[in-house]
Amino acid sequence: MAYQSAEAYANRHYDGNLIDILNYVGKGNMYGKLHDEQLNEEIEKGGYNKERITNYRQAIFYELPYIDNNKLDGFIKKFITHYDCNDKVCNHTEDSETACTYCSKWANKTVVFNEEARERAIVKAEQALSDVSSSRIFFKEEE
Repeated sequence: MAYQSAEAYANRHYDGNLIDILNYVGKGNMYGKLHDEQLNEEIEKGGYNKERITNYRQAIFYELPYIDNNKLDGFIKKFITHYDCNDKVCNHTEDSETACTYCSKWANKTVVFNEEARERAIVKAEQALSDVSSSRIFFKEEE
């Protein structure tokens, strides 16, 4: 991955999935494996509930989307011309003067999800958020 990233940077061009050249913690990549190793160490120490941390992992490391890097050509131009995001609110609809849908529109054109995997990840993420906010993620399993 580092080679791919350096090559894309040097060539100022990359054909493919943008996620492949980002330092994204994903299922199967080196960052995801490191994250898994660290979590496994904590689980072994007894710091987490194994079942609940599995939900967390499945929410974080779901099947990643495909971001067509070529379809992003021209995206950054708006920001180079001193567009001020600080005066706007990210939104999916233009329902006010401060709402901005620029990034959302580009994402709709360039990002492709496996919808089934995405829906499963959303359910897992909601459960993981509940487990973290309630501290259940730290409760040991009943034996």
